[in-house]
Amino acid sequence: MIKRIFCFVVIVTMVLAISPVFMITARAATAKITDPSDPRIEEMLALIDNQNFSSTKRTAAEVKEIIRHFIFDSTFAGIGSGRYPHPNRGSYTTSIKDNVYSSSVRGSKGCMSYAYFLSMVIYGQLGARLGEQRYTEATLRTFLLTYAQAGDHLRISGRHSLAVISCNNDGFYTLDYAGDSTQGINLCCWSYAEFARSYSRYSLYLYDANPSKNDGTIQPYQPPELTPEEEDRYLDVSKSDWFYDSVMFVYEYDLMIGIDGDRFAPNETLTREQAIQIIARLSGSEYAVYEEQASFDDIDPLRWSAAAIAWAKDTGVTKGVDAKTFDPEGIVTMDQFEVMLMRHFKLEEMWLGNTIPCSRMYAAFLLYDYIANFD
Repeated sequence: MIKRIFCFVVIVTMVLAISPVFMITARAATAKITDPSDPRIEEMLALIDNQNFSSTKRTAAEVKEIIRHFIFDSTFAGIGSGRYPHPNRGSYTTSIKDNVYSSSVRGSKGCMSYAYFLSMVIYGQLGARLGEQRYTEATLRTFLLTYAQAGDHLRISGRHSLAVISCNNDGFYTLDYAGDSTQGINLCCWSYAEFARSYSRYSLYLYDANPSKNDGTIQPYQPPELTPEEEDRYLDVSKSDWFYDSVMFVYEYDLMIGIDGDRFAPNETLTREQAIQIIARLSGSEYAVYEEQASFDDIDPLRWSAAAIAWAKDTGVTKGVDAKTFDPEGIVTMDQFEVMLMRHFKLEEMWLGNTIPCSRMYAAFLLYDYIANFD
């Protein structure tokens, strides 16, 4: 138990580079479909017939029935759904099931775990990352019409995941986890223009579980690989470093990002406000509602981390160094951060005597070890 709890610290430094970044609380303009008789449902299913499944073991008819199940009949269906059992504020999961399907998934939770689950149910694989870049309305339309099939995973880098259903010239249809406030699943129709405009700051890509192209040619499946540019993306991390694989792992899966674009800063430590920001971000909590709320005397309500700190105080994740002081720029030790995590995950507090500051490279190693070996 101690090892498992200790490994949660992994998540600790998970985005240490995390400058003033907040969870997206507003969705791109979209139409959520809630009426089971909405004609767009049959349209989105019919569009699957236009997709190419020649490089998979599935037929369009089989895929349509699976998607229909997740729209109407799953225990967490898109229409009339129950609660999805793996929220953002929960633990990472490597196994998901509903009333019909079950599958192992890559360690994840919330929207990412749901998108992984649909890919695994339909194709038995997650797929390589494809097309990572920022998109305009026109380029997004071309990209999805060419490469997206039902069950592919559309990722907004570091922010959100959606399971693709189908697309046409006007827009595209998805299923996605709605967030911890309801723990439901959304069935949505998206406009290319509004989606591209709303997420213009972020890279988008597919986990291309079906590697076929919709023009009939097959793009052979390759396991996820980093490009040469990605392999050498950090000037201060080399392939000979013992923590290289861990750093690349957390980069590839959007768990930690660099500092100033080309530095990972492996030896830098975590401040108290960075720790709280990470926990707030991991929790999936819509902590933006705490913006400009007072918390501690030494926290300006307009400070970049103020909302996360106010949220953490309100939920009991932190008690500050005393009732009036938080000390945002103080260095957090492994023990202190671990206790913050214990409080967040409602675990019994344990002090293990580890007063060493947590470095980013060690956090990356712990995160890699926790997810890769989770059981």
